[in-house]
Amino acid sequence: MPETYAFNKKDKVWKKLNINEKNKNRKPRIGRIFSVSPRDPEKFALYILTKHFPGTPEDLLTVNGHACLTFAEAARLRGLFEDNNVWERTLREGSISLNPSQMRQLFANILAFGGTEKCVIDGLLLWNMFIDHFYDRRRCSEAEKSIRIDRALAIIERMLLSQGRTLQEFNLPSPNRPLINDPNRALEDFFFPHHINDDEMDEAIDTTIFDNANLNPEQQRFFSIIRSSVLDPFTKNKLFFLSGDGGTGKTFLLNYVIYKLREMRQKVLATASTGIAATNYYSGGMTFHSAFRFGRDVEPGVIPPVTADSYFGRRIIEANVIIIDEVSMLNRTVFENVNLLCKKLIPQFKDQPFGGKIVIISGDWKQSLPVVNDSSSPGAQVAASIQSSDLYGRFEKHRLLQNMRVIPSEIQFKDWLYSIGTGQTGDSVSIPIGMRVNSRQDLYAFVFNTGFDAPVHELLKRLILSPTNRVVDMINEEIVGLIDSPVQEYLSIDNPTSENPFAYNLAEYEVAQLNRLTPIGFFRLFCLLFCFKI
Repeated sequence: MPETYAFNKKDKVWKKLNINEKNKNRKPRIGRIFSVSPRDPEKFALYILTKHFPGTPEDLLTVNGHACLTFAEAARLRGLFEDNNVWERTLREGSISLNPSQMRQLFANILAFGGTEKCVIDGLLLWNMFIDHFYDRRRCSEAEKSIRIDRALAIIERMLLSQGRTLQEFNLPSPNRPLINDPNRALEDFFFPHHINDDEMDEAIDTTIFDNANLNPEQQRFFSIIRSSVLDPFTKNKLFFLSGDGGTGKTFLLNYVIYKLREMRQKVLATASTGIAATNYYSGGMTFHSAFRFGRDVEPGVIPPVTADSYFGRRIIEANVIIIDEVSMLNRTVFENVNLLCKKLIPQFKDQPFGGKIVIISGDWKQSLPVVNDSSSPGAQVAASIQSSDLYGRFEKHRLLQNMRVIPSEIQFKDWLYSIGTGQTGDSVSIPIGMRVNSRQDLYAFVFNTGFDAPVHELLKRLILSPTNRVVDMINEEIVGLIDSPVQEYLSIDNPTSENPFAYNLAEYEVAQLNRLTPIGFFRLFCLLFCFKI
């Protein structure tokens, strides 16, 4: 616009410039979009739109063929402003590609975590709109339909209950046998989830991998120790720490332990310090904070208000074994408070760590340390680690050494990486000629040597590690440029945090600057027609 228009201060309008051959070679003009206060929603919406999308005002007002009446409406439809319809659009988009099991999980997550002060979720409305996407409609007769809908409700109820929520909170109908009215069955369902062996295809989980598992000697020894401790009520060894480098089979072994203990009718509470790690359990995993009902702020000696007769209290009390994965990222305060919580709930064993429970913790100390507020120093992170807790010294240490992922031809490469990671190579590293490429294009050709038409499960095995998010974005954009597919960038919702109508500089900082930042864990998200990239 600055190249072809100029602002007439007298008339306060933009006028088209008269460009002729004489002034064609004039110096280029630099334009700047003036920051707008969030208190002016229509202008603020236009400001936000121009930050992300090029085009005329008419182009900005058109979203997926729909002509919007206002810029605020266009910003909402593009997902840049928060509104009450965001979850309806999310479910509608998900219904195109997700199976019923995934739709139920998405719906339960929206109910449990999607509500805010500005976005109140109408659970019943969403349920009625997408009810046909929450159950398997294949080979479903009219008589079978009500049974499958009831079963979908029961599964959603189970998901909500694990987060301390109920169907009634969202005005949703109850299944014929609601778990909320039968705490004993709810606990039975939690510890021994029958849906694992459900006949419905989208719910089935293959557990034959554990029946046919061939553990290596290290894994077999650890499982035998755990099995003996569980079966011996007078055992003194109840605290175990399983460690090992990536690829040594820690996650598989933990899942094997859970599966075999469930076969023995032993109740296992499987947790992890992060949500991603919790999904690695074959069934029934949850975050450490969710399992023990911790909030955001945790203070030493302050335990959650969990009572012995509550569902969550009974879950802790009845668990024979507690598993905590990825403990390297767990703050010692939370760890120690769980010890206090278990002692409170099981007072007859308050003289024993964790109230006499068998506790298995697992992790790799090469992974991230706990996040410490207002400090990024290694010393503060080490002090916050469970290694600094007196409880850690009581755990019996077991380490897996055999790498289960590396094939014989990659052993030398694995050993070379290990020597770098452990500092054995000194301050400088000589990279073998066979591992070098002359350009990023050569790197892409090597990594994706079979092209982008290969099956998805093959492409997922190919990875390029990058030192910073900026390099990640650059590589992603270059690789996407090699794929002939439409691209859609998904942007965050911008919420103004200042109510000051004169804070123009603050508005500019909040929107323009923050949108350009890519801190750890925050990436630009693009969707191609056939794949995602971050």
